[in-house]
Amino acid sequence: MTMIFRNHRLAGMARRAACRLAWAVAGLVAGTAPALADEHKAEPLAVLSDSAGGVTCDYYVSIAKLRWERTGGDWSDAAGQAYGDKPFSSMELRRSTGAVAIALDLTTLAEKWRQGSAAPGAVMLRALGGSSGIADIASRESEQVLQRPALLVTWDDGRRELLDPVADTYTACPALSSLGSQPMVRAGGPNVALLSFPVPHRPGHKPAGVSLRLSMQRVWGPMVLGAFAVRTPAMAPVPVSKGLADRVRGDVGLEQQADVLFVERFERNDWSTGWRTGERVQTFGLVGSDAGFEPLQRNALKVTVEQGKFAGIDLQRPLKALAGGVEPDELYLRYYLRLGGDWDPSDVGKLPGLAGTYGRGGWGGRTADGFNGWSARGGFYSHASEDTVVAQRRGVGLYLYHIDSRQGGYGELQGWNAGPTGLLEKNRWYCIEQYVRLNKPGEHDGAVRGWVDGQLAFERSNLLFRMTPELHIETVWVDVYHGGKTPAPQRLTLYLDNLVVARRYIGPMKP
Repeated sequence: MTMIFRNHRLAGMARRAACRLAWAVAGLVAGTAPALADEHKAEPLAVLSDSAGGVTCDYYVSIAKLRWERTGGDWSDAAGQAYGDKPFSSMELRRSTGAVAIALDLTTLAEKWRQGSAAPGAVMLRALGGSSGIADIASRESEQVLQRPALLVTWDDGRRELLDPVADTYTACPALSSLGSQPMVRAGGPNVALLSFPVPHRPGHKPAGVSLRLSMQRVWGPMVLGAFAVRTPAMAPVPVSKGLADRVRGDVGLEQQADVLFVERFERNDWSTGWRTGERVQTFGLVGSDAGFEPLQRNALKVTVEQGKFAGIDLQRPLKALAGGVEPDELYLRYYLRLGGDWDPSDVGKLPGLAGTYGRGGWGGRTADGFNGWSARGGFYSHASEDTVVAQRRGVGLYLYHIDSRQGGYGELQGWNAGPTGLLEKNRWYCIEQYVRLNKPGEHDGAVRGWVDGQLAFERSNLLFRMTPELHIETVWVDVYHGGKTPAPQRLTLYLDNLVVARRYIGPMKP
């Protein structure tokens, strides 16, 4: 997962110039100061961010609710063991009240970055078991330029390169907000420091040594500081699952499959016949071409939320008539989604999904109590223009009304944090699929899943939707709504196509 981060180029230039002088004066390098490989700058491929929407105790991307598997952060050790205690490098620290420079050898970890078996450019600093001390480490925001973290790379031809961090922060559970803007990061006790660097890269060369340079500002008590690889749920390899759509080409004839209840390709002008229309003002229509838009096949459904408005589309298709007169208790919904170039929402919102509200509960602040209704629509996240966490990506997930989601009477927005995640680029088609299985009445065994382009991106299996067998999956709900209570800050556009409802997993369209 590639991220774009804040640019500290000018500070970095001053820092590198100062470090050249410091190396020469201090004699850290034999002979003259090393020539830095400025013409071979590595791209920032890290997965972490220290911005307001970045790393927190609960999330590795908080703006899109991408949750750590373990609160406080996930790691792997030098033996490849998840949450193991064998560091890639470690150092014993004594109590101190002044700046103390240390170096940790990350050569082996850097090779794992290059191979893709560890989060690219990311390192976690944590106290090893039994250590009781806490260390404050100068961050990239420190006023002391020479004390900021740096990655010293020695190449196989003897050249040296100094890389500045693109992000550094720490988690201090149960603190919920980002701590990345402070002049120090902290490791030890409940604190875990996270730093992110560009991955060293020079065509035709390999790093012979990679050293992390840090300045300890203060150390409370003795401790052993260890360096570990960062891992996230998104790093796990996820295969592409083929489903019903792989039996045909281009979805042609898909509706003839026995497990398919409904297919809508948005090709006919009267496509909305049979859908129930909500009371909100809606702005949608069929398009074959549009500015910045490439059709998936021929036509697609263009949905617009106008500036100052909330709704783009609000249609529901009852399932009873499609499922032989019986509402199902588990179902798959697949559609193709393309976020327009103007998709910059300032609030959370809703996307298509499945529901059983029966006009009584489970939406619009009507709390789901197990008897009145429930819903599992898609959801999206706000994106602040100054937040560089997801760059040109926008977060999507599931917006759930279930019995345990009573957050002020409203639903619960769940980010898709695994595999490909729910971070989507604008102006690109994605195959989005959702699965809902209602619980046995009164039991916490309901399940939801989400796929992006056939890769599992989210799964939860402990949900309590209903207390009565009278609630089922009532409708397919094609909903695009900005809010919350905040209207769209400007026109927002997205496109939908090839919507399919089935009793079995559907999967991406076969070319």
